[in-house]
Amino acid sequence: MAKRTGIVVVNLALDRHELRYVEPFRQAFASPVTVVHWSDVQALDDVDGIVLSGQPVTDPSHTQEMVNENFGWVADVEVPLIGICGGHQVIGLIFGADLRRNDSEPLGLYPVFVTEEGVRDPLFKDVELEDREERPCFMSCAHHRDTITLPEGFVLLAATELCSVALMRHPARPIYGSQLHLENAEELPGMGTSAQLLRNFERLVLHGGARA
Repeated sequence: MAKRTGIVVVNLALDRHELRYVEPFRQAFASPVTVVHWSDVQALDDVDGIVLSGQPVTDPSHTQEMVNENFGWVADVEVPLIGICGGHQVIGLIFGADLRRNDSEPLGLYPVFVTEEGVRDPLFKDVELEDREERPCFMSCAHHRDTITLPEGFVLLAATELCSVALMRHPARPIYGSQLHLENAEELPGMGTSAQLLRNFERLVLHGGARA
């Protein structure tokens, strides 16, 4: 059996020493976590899984500039990958989505409504969902200043009232995008489902992307 290399978290912050958006993943995952700055990555080979972190940026043009400069490798990823907030937007832009600015909401807990496809997805395996407005739902940490459209062919897994693409998946590969800050489960009460989603992503990593 090949030696496992763990999960690589790509830090999307402008300052490589800004780690507040990557450190929570060390607590979220049982697997070894290695942090690399986005500007140092040309490709990620021989890794088990990848996370594209959030970023402390309010100017969406920075996200587009990063994509133009360095993220073409995302289109070729075969191992499980999840993008969080800014990372979600990077994935969207790589696969042809539009980046849009919404009215800002403060960071906090909001209801997230899960689609039928989401309920069946391995990311939601063993997840207990609430029933709200006759729709499966969970609470998660979010704000909606910048969002993306759903890339062509991608599967919509969940949405909020203001964010139409809160969770998505590539149609053929284990590539996920989450506008939600799933990694903040340790900081905010009521985010047990978000923590489970990250554990299920790690399960995909451990099974090589197979839908175990």
